Amino acid sequence: MIKKPMIYVAGPITVGPHPLNIRNGIDVGKTLRELGMIPFIPMVDFLYMVVYPHTTWEENLDYDEQIILRCDALLRIPGESKGADREVEFARSNGIPVFFDIASLHEWTQLNAQKVNTDCGRIGCLCSGR
Repeated sequence: MIKKPMIYVAGPITVGPHPLNIRNGIDVGKTLRELGMIPFIPMVDFLYMVVYPHTTWEENLDYDEQIILRCDALLRIPGESKGADREVEFARSNGIPVFFDIASLHEWTQLNAQKVNTDCGRIGCLCSGR
């Protein structure tokens, strides 16, 4: 079985209309699924913040960074977001590829589909295990 790439979708959640941000994240996730990827859509986690409103922004970003470490790549979708910008820098500092459009991400996943690093388990990663 070929491992499908797991992609973190970084974008606005709390800046702007929440329902639209959530919808945009889910729409991008749907496209990634149709292209054979496994998206992680943090916009859906907004519901966690609704149920547990005392969760801090830092707690959420710490959680998201743990997810990013388990992903093969990060896709930054358009829109103002301090959190998403921080996630991009976090991914880069941990050797996780960052993309700004689905076409480039899809091309990368196609080129790296068979290159699973046995040390870390990420697709296309050349690290020596983290």
